Amino acid sequence: MSEIPKDNILSITRPRELHPRAGRIGAEIEILGKRLVDFTNWDIFALNENRDFLKAAQVEIEKSGFGGASPRTSGGTSAAHASCEKRIAQFLGVPAALLTTSKFAALQALVSEFLADGDILLVDEQMQLPVTDLIKLCRTPAVPFVAANPSSLESELSKCRSAKRKFVLMEHISPATGRKQDFSALLPILQRHAASVILDESCAMGMEGLRGAGGSENPLLSPSIFFQFGEISTFIPSSGAFLAGSSEALAAILQGARSLYNDIAIPPACASAAEAAINMLELSHAARERLRESVAHFRAGLSSLGFLDALQSDSPIVSVMVGASSKAEELSKALIQRGFFTDTAAISTPYSNVGFLRMVVSVRHTGKMLDELMQAISDVYKRLPKD
Repeated sequence: MSEIPKDNILSITRPRELHPRAGRIGAEIEILGKRLVDFTNWDIFALNENRDFLKAAQVEIEKSGFGGASPRTSGGTSAAHASCEKRIAQFLGVPAALLTTSKFAALQALVSEFLADGDILLVDEQMQLPVTDLIKLCRTPAVPFVAANPSSLESELSKCRSAKRKFVLMEHISPATGRKQDFSALLPILQRHAASVILDESCAMGMEGLRGAGGSENPLLSPSIFFQFGEISTFIPSSGAFLAGSSEALAAILQGARSLYNDIAIPPACASAAEAAINMLELSHAARERLRESVAHFRAGLSSLGFLDALQSDSPIVSVMVGASSKAEELSKALIQRGFFTDTAAISTPYSNVGFLRMVVSVRHTGKMLDELMQAISDVYKRLPKD
């Protein structure tokens, strides 16, 4: 096999390193030889520390073992899978749900098998999912638009009047920036053009709505939703993904999507744990409210320090724009020396490369931790070279 020169690799992508953690307890992580306050843990409701959640997985492991062993259509479907799918459908208020190995697999099965000639798919160009790869596999033309700019959606839909069906693919909440869709601005446009939404709920599940059921709890939005999908590990410390919507459409996808024929099912224990987590999250009203208060305090504090974009959302995924992605990396590394472990995200277009410092706020974080992180960000950011 021929080797790619190292210089070429570094020019293609920003180098990242894998640093094994020694432990993760409460709001802290042991990594890089240090014990740091952790703002990279997506288990925002601390389910990994909940005995009932862990017991659900342990009981299923003793019953079924751990691995999925075979594809869903070839003996890989267990009672745990079926029960979890029924619970997800009930939670979202839709007829049916299907567990898959990943979010990409769920969307690939939907787009490649259900969307037909004459349909059009509009895709938010800032989605983090590798939609470009997906589009190559389907027969449906794809048109980019900017969800943050409703006039962009209006303009592109106006050009698609001859399409048989119009579908709009977007994230409820961006995993990169934490920005929420402004459905109040988008819905009139969608309804005017009879367009249906394929909604990524990965970062909304557990947090959005009174019960944490995301877009399903928005009575104005739900009639426009064609399908919902999401990565389970984004809101529950488990694995796999889900696709939820019409029973008939899911049956057709299951029969026609060849990609599902060879995917080994997610472990039954992950399905049992996911179902237990949904049962807990649905009733976690007090925890959701406390978390919202912490997030509001943190975002307001960051805004007062000059990071005005902090107030553009109320998601626990808090990202602040700091310049180029290299500057975000510098800031994140410097915060390690102040005792905080954070992450970075980037949105790249042909014309720009914008870097964000990303922090995931959870129920573990105290007001003191948030205040100290804000002060550290302010101190370190002032010392960074100007763009």
